[in-house]
Amino acid sequence: MNLLHQVATLARRSVLNTLRQPASLVPAIVFPLMFMAVTTAGAGRAALIPGFPAKSYLDFYLAGALVNGTLLGGISAGTALAVDIEQGFVRRLLLTPMQRPAVLIGHVSGAMLVGFIQGTVILAAGLIAGARVRAGIGGAVLVVAFAMLVSLTFASIGALIAARTGSSEATQSVFPLFFIVMIFSSYFMPRSFIGVHWFRAIATYNPVTYMIEAMRSLITHGWDVRALGLGFAAILGLASLGFLGAASSLRTRLART
Repeated sequence: MNLLHQVATLARRSVLNTLRQPASLVPAIVFPLMFMAVTTAGAGRAALIPGFPAKSYLDFYLAGALVNGTLLGGISAGTALAVDIEQGFVRRLLLTPMQRPAVLIGHVSGAMLVGFIQGTVILAAGLIAGARVRAGIGGAVLVVAFAMLVSLTFASIGALIAARTGSSEATQSVFPLFFIVMIFSSYFMPRSFIGVHWFRAIATYNPVTYMIEAMRSLITHGWDVRALGLGFAAILGLASLGFLGAASSLRTRLART
């Protein structure tokens, strides 16, 4: 069985498990929508500041809401992998001809489905509320595609934690840390508007900033090749780190058994 067939087999299982557990999917959509409603209502006048890079705060914040949602989906995917490790399912897979990349990619494929659903629903809610995607229909499609890739990226980091700890509880416990990392980005405010030097420095070196700004550029400005390129680079870098680290941890875990 070749790699693609192996990935497809485990991906089908991951997607079906995701669809069978709406209780884990609904909060990942409802929470970002509620947070978006509260945040835009409270900070809406920020768009009146001279030089603000969007016509409304909703336009500016919408990309952050999308990343917020994919963060939840990524953690759920990592937790699902940790559960399979605890139950011995992954160990049994690794003792077969199943390749490690297939084990990892197949397990987190459900995160991409969640990212697609989240991206579509949250973007639609934003458009209904009055947001506009300046890049047009093609830009809206790319925003959803970015949401899927960001979800996969967070899932890869979740998989790394799951593979290293082998504990679903430990994997779930990193959510506050992930949320803090997201907060220390341009999530709430443009980097040029951040007056605290150390905060702006962290946001500048934070890869999450560039994921948000890539999607935000499509909503607030149109087609910005530089922002999109930096966003793709951040996704590629973090996803590579997550998957390579997870594969190494699974190799170590197999050697111990």
